Amino acid sequence: MLKIEELVHAFIHSQCNFEKEIVLTNHFQADWEADILIVDSEGYSHEIEIKLSKSDFKNDFKKSYTNSSTGEKFLKHDKISCGD
Repeated sequence: MLKIEELVHAFIHSQCNFEKEIVLTNHFQADWEADILIVDSEGYSHEIEIKLSKSDFKNDFKKSYTNSSTGEKFLKHDKISCGD
């Protein structure tokens, strides 16, 4: 079975343009973690999540976070689906 690091490596070397994009792997921002975070030449950020199994995918919908500034609690996918 492939390891997550191998999948990340394969993706960034086949899909990313290092002359026009900033590519971060296993990036943590406060309570948030992304397998790959890409900032493109226009300043847009793109989060890539790599899932190794169906259970890994399903468990991600249960992840909750607390905004350290406001104390607001939310589910990760609820926050993403509303555009935040």
